[in-house]
Amino acid sequence: MYLGGIIMYKTETLYHYCSVNTFLAIIQNKCIRLSDLNRTNDYMEKRWATKLIGGVLKEELENFDIKLNLTEDYWYEDGINNHLQYYNKEIKRVFYDNRPILITCFSKEKDSLSQWRAYGQDGEGVSIGFNYKLIKDLENNCKNILVERVMYKENKQKEKLAELVQAAILFMKKMFEDDSVRILNDFNEYFTEKFDVFCKVLIEYIEKISCVIKNPAFSEEKEVRIIYDPQLYNHKVIGDMTLEESERYFKQEVEIKTYKISPIKYNFRNNQLVASCDVDFTKLIEEQVINEIIIGPKSKLSENDIYYFLLSNGYDANSIKISHTEATYR
Repeated sequence: MYLGGIIMYKTETLYHYCSVNTFLAIIQNKCIRLSDLNRTNDYMEKRWATKLIGGVLKEELENFDIKLNLTEDYWYEDGINNHLQYYNKEIKRVFYDNRPILITCFSKEKDSLSQWRAYGQDGEGVSIGFNYKLIKDLENNCKNILVERVMYKENKQKEKLAELVQAAILFMKKMFEDDSVRILNDFNEYFTEKFDVFCKVLIEYIEKISCVIKNPAFSEEKEVRIIYDPQLYNHKVIGDMTLEESERYFKQEVEIKTYKISPIKYNFRNNQLVASCDVDFTKLIEEQVINEIIIGPKSKLSENDIYYFLLSNGYDANSIKISHTEATYR
């Protein structure tokens, strides 16, 4: 928008649907809670990409003229006798283990009936609007955090996975060119010999992005996620962890620009122990990190309630739009 020589950009807002109790906790504690992705109700979370990656891998190997028979006899270890078996074992090892990947979810839709029903206390809760640009700042200088829109369209998912397979192949080409002591001078043979390295690189590339590749059936949610990988690896992989080593996960805060991420803690929910951490946004209150509150269709809260509650907790309530939903249902 253009006004009197000044270019005005509309602030994009992300909406977090929640219960009243969660709303109170977010406003009072000035924190967003991230919880373990592996403990959601969708058992295919993080794993939907595995349905597509096999076909994409085969196609990209052909595009790069890499003549690798994935099912040829090739011994890796007991029970793993070809490249495809090794690849599938590594995929399952990473994507089906339960080490904590912590997320919180937003929607681009501020007033969606399905969201009210599923996440807004069946319409009795609220939807909190967050400034997208400020949330995106979490990615700054932190390779363990991703703020990303969820991909639902299968063609887009395949395109993204193809980009990552291509990047892994190019990594192998550079490794081949830089390997001054290599015995094999043919890249095809070298690639076959180093296929385990390729799998490791590829899986590292797709592990984080797999958290935003989701079943198309959920597309109406128009979801955006904060994804935090604390790199707390499976104890069977890293062995025994000493008390000193555990401190960086369970005692130390992580600072990212104006945010603080609390140490990991556990809560008991739905008969499970669920890992979580809190992202403290206290320093961003004056920048209107929260810019809108929508009251749910079955909520008994009033706009005055919300206004004075915000003031009592140090927010500039005059700069936060407060309104009732336009959605109605019984």
